[in-house]
Amino acid sequence: MIVFSFTRIFTFSTTIYLWKNEQLIRKPSSVALTLNTSITEKSSDYDDKTYLMAAYITSSSVIRLTTIRKCKTIIRLRFHLKTNQSKFLTVPLIHKPILKCPWFYATKCDFVGYFATTVRRNDLEQLLMTNHKKLPKAYVSRMDRPSLRVPIVLQEARVMPKQPRKHYLAVCLQPIFLLADWTLLVQFFEIWIAQGVTKFCVYVQSMTPEVDALLRVYEHSKDVEVERINWAPLPTGEVAVNEDNPNLRIYRTEVTTSINDCVLRSRGHAKYVISSDLDEILVIYKETSLLKLLDSLRAKFKNSAAFVIRSSFALFENHWANISKPTDIDFSNFANISLENYIWPAGFRSKVVMIPEYVYSAHVHQVLQPEPGKIIKIVPPETALVFHLRRVMRDKLWSSNTTVKTNALARFIDPCNKSWKNRLKIIRQVPDTKILHGSKWPQRGSQVMKELEACREQLNSIQNDTCHSPYRCMSKITSVPSNEWVIAQQTWTVL
Repeated sequence: MIVFSFTRIFTFSTTIYLWKNEQLIRKPSSVALTLNTSITEKSSDYDDKTYLMAAYITSSSVIRLTTIRKCKTIIRLRFHLKTNQSKFLTVPLIHKPILKCPWFYATKCDFVGYFATTVRRNDLEQLLMTNHKKLPKAYVSRMDRPSLRVPIVLQEARVMPKQPRKHYLAVCLQPIFLLADWTLLVQFFEIWIAQGVTKFCVYVQSMTPEVDALLRVYEHSKDVEVERINWAPLPTGEVAVNEDNPNLRIYRTEVTTSINDCVLRSRGHAKYVISSDLDEILVIYKETSLLKLLDSLRAKFKNSAAFVIRSSFALFENHWANISKPTDIDFSNFANISLENYIWPAGFRSKVVMIPEYVYSAHVHQVLQPEPGKIIKIVPPETALVFHLRRVMRDKLWSSNTTVKTNALARFIDPCNKSWKNRLKIIRQVPDTKILHGSKWPQRGSQVMKELEACREQLNSIQNDTCHSPYRCMSKITSVPSNEWVIAQQTWTVL
């Protein structure tokens, strides 16, 4: 029997402390950023903490940090750069929420993303201008606790004049949460690779061992560069969980902060960057390739910071739902797609291709603030459109009762099939992929997605009273034993 379904996977991160009395698997990650998170917090102190992810030099006078903290709290931090063996340059940080908080759609979610930015100072500019090749050691402290300085890795994000970018197009994958369907990973990577993407920033929180192993295969592939960024639960130091826990007060893992972290991470390394979910495919109509379209748009709109591409839901014959043999993966099921006869307005389910150095802040579906003098252009749907293929679909998301048949995805069949077959040949050469060495792989994706969607429906019904946090869904998952999940390494620094 053919099953018609939509594609949708939750891409959330979650907290290991919500699985009480369970031992979870933690495997090494390829991410280079490993920060000190040894501070143990008491529940009463959560509202007084700032959780730091990374620090980026965006110019010779500015350093910007991505952080999460309680909305509207007054916590002042200072940034320290070591100038020699005993001296530091200390600069105050200005704190600003990435989105106005609390967000109108999730008023009960009061832990949100903040930028922390150094104030402009001549001595800071002089230091950064003379340290292009070797960056100084960096530390962060609180103004009310100046003696406690926590180290943080300083990352280069300056765009050097006339310096070529290593990557033409990069993709940021929003934090994946309880991902069990490895076929979605195949679809995501192979179709983007066929479109010319050579860099992936994959934000991860939890996944099954088979998904983790397949991600390692792509990390070791020679045709792309895959950077795994650990988007772990905010560290609390507690096993028991109460409503004060910050992980229960974050809307969908604070995806917005991860997107902005990725935009900063891509500066100077990629010409274009797009934030995507696992189940979205960008289709080009009026150019021969995505890369040519982007260059054409940039040549036409020279002061653009980003290009917004609108979206439609799509229906397809999901032959992959219960596949356990990797050799059974065949992209031919994308030959005939039913596209909903409705295109969502820009800002609603749309995706944004960004020129990273021209974007100050972004959201999932739009740019919040371009850099001064830059503008946002909306791409006509007859030029390009995002196909949103959800595998779990609620009827109320439909905006119309009609669809139109299209073969727009047929162009991906041959290159994706060829690429996937070649990738299968290297699996045994990749470390920590033994679970994929057999002719059949575990496949629990459909069951997990159904359980997650049921939990999401329940959370939607109480979102006016409770924060819509995916951490609340963890105990609802029964199709995968809790001790099998691979959890991201802890990379948050707490102050």
